[in-house]
This record gives sequence, C-alpha cells and structure tokens, in this order.
Amino acid sequence: MQIIEVTGLGVRSAVIRLRRRDTPLQFVVYPMIHVGQATFYADVTSRLRSAQVIVAEGVGPGASRRSSVLFAALTLSYTILKFNRRAGLVEQDIDYQALGVPVVNPDVDADEFRTSWRRIPLAYRLMMWCALPVVIIGRLFGGTEAIWSRAVEVNDLLSDQDEEMATHAPELAGAFGGERDNRLIAALQRLHEERASEAIEVAVVYGAGHVPSFVHRLRDLYGYVAHAAEWLTVADLSDTPVPPERVLIPGQTVGRSKATVREKAAVRTKATVLESPPVRRPTLVLGGRAPAQTPTMSAAQTSAETDVPEADLSEAVEVARLRGLAERQPDAFLSSLAHALMALSDRLADQGRPGEALNAADEAVDIAEDLRDRFGASYHKTCAWAAYTLGQRLRDVGRGDDATALYAEAVEIFRMAYRNHPYERAKSLGAVLTDHAVQLIRQHRYEESVAAAQEAIALFRAAKAEAPGEFTRPWAFALRNLASGLRAMGRTDEALEAAQRAVNIARRLVSEKPGQANILADNLSGLAEIYLRLDRTDDAVAAARESVTVASSLCGALPPSDRQALGLALLTLAHILSEADPGTEAVLVAAEAVAVWRTVAQAHPISLSNVSLALALYASIQRRTGTEDLGLASASEAEEIAREIATANPDRRLPLLAQVLTHVWRNFQAAGQTGRALDATSEAVRLKRAIAEGAPHERESLRAALEDHAVMFDRADRPQEARAARDEAMALGGTSTVDGVG
Repeated sequence: MQIIEVTGLGVRSAVIRLRRRDTPLQFVVYPMIHVGQATFYADVTSRLRSAQVIVAEGVGPGASRRSSVLFAALTLSYTILKFNRRAGLVEQDIDYQALGVPVVNPDVDADEFRTSWRRIPLAYRLMMWCALPVVIIGRLFGGTEAIWSRAVEVNDLLSDQDEEMATHAPELAGAFGGERDNRLIAALQRLHEERASEAIEVAVVYGAGHVPSFVHRLRDLYGYVAHAAEWLTVADLSDTPVPPERVLIPGQTVGRSKATVREKAAVRTKATVLESPPVRRPTLVLGGRAPAQTPTMSAAQTSAETDVPEADLSEAVEVARLRGLAERQPDAFLSSLAHALMALSDRLADQGRPGEALNAADEAVDIAEDLRDRFGASYHKTCAWAAYTLGQRLRDVGRGDDATALYAEAVEIFRMAYRNHPYERAKSLGAVLTDHAVQLIRQHRYEESVAAAQEAIALFRAAKAEAPGEFTRPWAFALRNLASGLRAMGRTDEALEAAQRAVNIARRLVSEKPGQANILADNLSGLAEIYLRLDRTDDAVAAARESVTVASSLCGALPPSDRQALGLALLTLAHILSEADPGTEAVLVAAEAVAVWRTVAQAHPISLSNVSLALALYASIQRRTGTEDLGLASASEAEEIAREIATANPDRRLPLLAQVLTHVWRNFQAAGQTGRALDATSEAVRLKRAIAEGAPHERESLRAALEDHAVMFDRADRPQEARAARDEAMALGGTSTVDGVG
C-alpha cells in the first residue's frame, strides 16, 4: 500500500482510515514528512480538530534535560530546507495544545534515544556522521530532484535495503524504528482495549516510516483494515518538467509470450474490465500485499460530487489512473500498477468474474517480471506476490497444475527473503505455504502437502515470540492442512493429533476474537471426518454438531448470501449422519445444506459446485431412507448443474462431474432407469481414468468406479462386459465384488 508517493507532479501523503467490523472506533493515520508546503500542515491541523484523541510523534527532552547532538543534527538535516527559497517549504510545527484534543505521546525521550544510539557499532555511527553534512548541503542548495527523490517514497513492504540494514545493523534499525514502533503499537493497543466500544476517531500523527509497522499490527491483532484513504499534497511539483519517457526493454516471461509490458498494456487498455471513467479525485493505490488477503482501500468520499460507490470497482479506476501515469513515467509507476492490478484481480474474483480476474493477475505478473529483469532483486518480492495472485486465479478456473507451479515459484522466492526476520517470514512465506499445501492436497500430492504444512507451522511458531497471538489464525489453518494430508496418506493417528491441536488453537482464537469462529467450525468439521475414519462415530457426530452450532452462531448476523461456513458445516454433518444413521435427521440436515448453498450461489456463482455436491448427497440419503422419487429429482438436478459447470469450465469438468456421477447412478438404478444408470457409471469410469493418468493416488477411486460399472452391466444382463470391468478393477488392486449395489 502506498503511503508516500513521489512523482514528477508532486509529493502526496495518504491519510488512511482504519476500521474493523465489530467495533465503532476508527484510527485515522496521518503519515508525516517533517518538511513540506504550509498548506499540507494547515490541512492536517484542520482535520485533527475532528478527532477525539491524538497519538503524536515527538522525542522529548528526557530526565537528564541534556540535549542530543545527534538528534539536533538529524533535525537540522530537514529544517535546513526552510532556507532553500526555491523549495518553498516549511518545517512541521503543529500546535497540538491549541486543538483542545487529548494528546498521547508514546515516543522515546532524548536519553533513551541516546542510549539506543550508543548501541550502534562505531563504524555505522561514523558513516552517518560523514553522510549528514552531504545531505544538509544538498538540501540547502539542491533543486527539486535532489530534495524529492524516490528515496522519500514509503509503502507497506519491507524493502531489500531495509531488510539488509536490519540484518547487518539491527541496532541501527532499532534506534530509529524498533523500540519507537513497539511503544506506539502498545499505546494503540491500549486505546483499542479501553475504548473500542466508543464511536470515536483516534488520529495517529507519525512519521511515514513508522506507518507500515503499526498498520500491519492493528490488522493482524484486531482486524482493522483500510476502509478509505485520501491523498494530501505535501509538495506540488507540477511546474517541474516531466523527464523524457524511458524505453522499456522486453522481458522474458516464464511460460508466456515475450511481448513487452507496453505492448500488452496497449491491448489491455481496450478491455472493458480495466476501462473506467475519469474522476477528479483519484483513489489511492494498494501498493503492498499481505499473506492471507491485503485489505482493499475504497475511494475517499470527500463531497457529494465525488461520491463513488464501492460497487463501481474503485480498483479499476486506480488501475486506469496508474496506467496513464506509467505511460509517461514507467519506472516511477509500473510497480504501483502491478500492485493495483493484484488488488483488482482479488476484487473481480470476489465478484465471480474469474476470466477478468485472471487477465488482471496475468498482467501484474508480466509487469513484475519486466521490472525484475531490468532492475534485479529489488523486485523479487513483487514477483512473488504477483505469482501467488495469478496462482489463485488459475486455481479458481481449474488449472490446478499451473496454479501449483506458480505457488511453488512464490514459495522459492520468499524462502530467500527475510531470512533474519521471523515475523516478516511468517507473514509472507508462511501464508503462501499454507495455500500451497491446500492446492497440493487438491492434486493428491499428499507428501508434499504435509511438508509444506509442517514448514508453515514451524514459521508461525518461530514468529510467536515476536508477535504473541498474531499468527493463531494461520497456525490453525496450517494444522488443518497437515491433518488433511496425513489423513489422505492413511496416517490417521497422526492426523487426529494434528486435528485436535488445530481445534484447540481455534478455540483459543475464538475466545479472543469471536468473529473468527469460522476457523473453529472448519477445524471441527475436519476433526469429525477423522473420527469417522477411525470408526469413532459418536465423536464424529458430536464434533460435526458442534461445527454446525458454531457456524450458525457466526452466520446469524450475516446476510444469507454470505453463509458459506454454515453450508460447509451442514454438509459435513449430513455426510457423517448418512454414514452413521441415514434417517430423518440426515435428510433434514442435507436439505438445509442444499438450501443454504442455493442462496449463497445466487450471489457467488463459484459456489454452484457446492450446490451440486449437496444435492448429490441429499439424493443418496433420500434413496437410502426409501424416498426414491425425491431422490431421483435431486440426483437429476445435481447432474445437470455439474454438467453446466463442466461446460463453462472445461478444466474443472473431470473431478466434479465424476464425483457427482459416482453418487447419483444408484438413484437412477433404484428408480428403474437402468440405461441412465449404466450411462452414468460408464462416464464416471471414463472421467476417472483420465484423472488417474495424472494422479496415481486416484487409482483406488477408479477401481471403485469400475466395480460400480460392473454392477450395472450385471443389471443390464451384459455379463462379459461386467467380467471385463471386474478384471480391470482387480488389476488395479483390491478385491472384486459380485454385486456392489448399496
């Protein structure tokens, strides 16, 4: 996320409004630069009057009352700018006392700063003393380009330079950020814990370099996300001529065409998805990427004339704005354009527009790879997040192999980054590994999935000391993935242990953050399936019932279209009841699952696959409880939906349709529709053969489908074909049945 932006047109600071769903308190963040035009500080001062509390930066004198020579020199490095008449800048000097608003100052004092400075190795201190005179002279006599260089820009990603400094000179990083950031975060935590229930605005007025740390921490601890943002102009450079456009060098891309970014952009600007009407007050770009999903900033609404609903895709407006700027100054704006395209891709995917989301993610990868090829390692992390985003989109359209390859690419890049930063490593590598483990399970690569989940768990455990409680949610997810992989490998006892740990961690998370109850519901469902595998039926039913109870409580306050957690919990309970006691309760629970998923799918078409699966399960339970007519109708609808999905998404055709057909053929056979049932088993065998060719783990599933097919050949009085199907099944392993009708 961009915090300070520097272009040929000006320098801007993003005023960011942070909100969370459950409480009314809002944090309004003012990223500050210590010198700027007077209008900037006047604008900030005016806005601060609407706050109920101000948290302000400022190093106090300390108990000794001794002045710090270093601090005075650092201050001089920017206050000297007021003597540069060409710059037209003033020093930050906000009179907080005159505002009549309570002020909290959690910063260190001069004595503490002096102590931190003395911990820095002598070589680094001498280096800073040598650099300060050069900086001061440059700012006193330099022009606009010398004062407002790209080094002034701030975004929420830890740069390679920052990482290198923290690695080789942690004392230097700690003196200017570490302890000061920790005190600020502690003050904000106290305000949240004491006043979260009040509808107040807390203004945080701090140097821009401190903003990424506390914004991330508030999000991870309490769920505060950027709800809106607005640019304030720090310095207007519009009279400065824009430098000539630099010619882009075509970059080699992996598995895609070699067209340049500019050539691809020229084509994509014609696409409807990225076309947006011009706006007088452009929205703020999301520059950074977070592990699980980066919160999306909507346009700041400052007047009725510029009010733009979020449904109008503010991300597309921002992409259009940055595309225009990148045409004139590619080196300055292509990185921001890549991150904006990732945010747009996420929003389009949420709206059920997978093709357009895929195009946006693909363009982001092209841009990131071009930047990396031209500028080197400083863009490796951008490439990793872009690859991860494209992997998600490819997964959504059923291109599992391609998605897995991109996840693996992102994992390898992040393994090389943040080596000495457990917190950042867990947020990036841990998050991508967690999703990678899920994708590997879907591809039946269980051993690799288990390894990825174990690596993610180790990362979250290592980061626990630095950020207690912050990684509880992803830790529970990773344990859930570990349990699923172990269960698929037949290591059921180990899977049970992992699932029980996941449930315990999820319970702790929900006790602190009730809004995260979907994690507990999901882990309880996983535990129930493992209990069923171990023939602990009573435990399985109890866990599944608790999952439904938790999900129902969570979803009660949500609109019916957003009750996916309840739908999943109901599906699990219906399945377990159908195995334990396929009676009236199983029928009712399955019917409720169908109803929930129908409503969800109306708003989220991607959930139609769950409607089909719920109907297939419902049909199976109805058949087993003696209601063949209803079972036939449900089975027919399940097949119809699965075929519609297969037509729209050919890459997803094999698994879903094969799974549905293996359920519903028995409904057709029980209703006396022998020919239709035979066709269903025949198609299921053909689809499962294709699946097993690329996934040897699916041979057992193919064997079961061949047994079903043999049964239907028997019913159709075709004994030779029945024997051939059974012979093929026996060749795959296991024993053959004489009559497999259940």
